[in-house]
Amino acid sequence: DRQLVQRWVLASFYYSTNGDDWIVKNGWMESGDECQWYGVSCLAGIISKLELEQNRLIGDIVPEIAIWGNYLYVLSLGNDYGAPEEEKNQLVMPLPSFLGDLTYLSFLNLEGVGMTSTMPEELFS
Repeated sequence: DRQLVQRWVLASFYYSTNGDDWIVKNGWMESGDECQWYGVSCLAGIISKLELEQNRLIGDIVPEIAIWGNYLYVLSLGNDYGAPEEEKNQLVMPLPSFLGDLTYLSFLNLEGVGMTSTMPEELFS
């Protein structure tokens, strides 16, 4: 079922980015509608935006988000310039090539999260 899969992907993301220590996590890992969780937006009940800027995410972006390839058009996980260190997201890893599977992605913000790689070619196909 679609909702179960969405919750599994969001739970994977939550745990891979140390969700218990996020600054704001309203609704996450609770029984309410995942489209109402902090930083999550949906169109017709399907995840379309994930906006968790400067929320102390620490870890990896999970490849499971590629499941939303035809739906997710905003992925915003960056930091504001000059943000306090204790609030910054830290996603230190090579930029994952599976982001290229997000075919409808029109806005990607990973500013200041610590990634040091080049853009994977898959993002341009």
